[in-house]
Amino acid sequence: YGIAYQRDLRFMEEVDWDEFGDEILKFGNGKTNLGIDLSLLYSKKFLKLGLTAKNINFPSFDTNTGGLIRLYPQMRGGVGLTLFKIWTIAFDMDLYPVKSFNRDVKEMDFSVGTEVNLFNVVFLRGGYEHSFTSISEPGEFGVGLGFNLYIMKLDIGATLGNFTTIQLDDSKHTLPMDASVEVSFVMMF
Repeated sequence: YGIAYQRDLRFMEEVDWDEFGDEILKFGNGKTNLGIDLSLLYSKKFLKLGLTAKNINFPSFDTNTGGLIRLYPQMRGGVGLTLFKIWTIAFDMDLYPVKSFNRDVKEMDFSVGTEVNLFNVVFLRGGYEHSFTSISEPGEFGVGLGFNLYIMKLDIGATLGNFTTIQLDDSKHTLPMDASVEVSFVMMF
């Protein structure tokens, strides 16, 4: 089940947050669709090798603008190494170019990340993703913090990307044009 809400906000644009909230709440009931993913995982002590095929049946969702967001099949492979039982380093990449759902281009991404596990309660994460299709652009940087308390899990993550250089007074500054924050709360029963 999903709701695909789409709205572009421009850097330094003033937003009427009341109107924005009303627009989201008025947007439809969502759509139920079935997405099929397949994965393989080989795990041996400190080494993990994985292969994932996602969205192999092209699931889609209606948008608030009357359009359609279609998720395209994607195949990724990756390697994870766990050192000292608390530190994980992972690398993964697309195995072929895939059409992005928010731009009409095919992308092929490479990602590297790390996680430190403190007492199986607090998890500190950081990562970097770079597109092979736009070598000249810096990629996206992400950081995250996770908490695992009994049956509750809380994850907070932030990413910065699409960097551009702007001229302010007599100096140039490189700033992210895209920033996102994601919060996830899960209760396991």
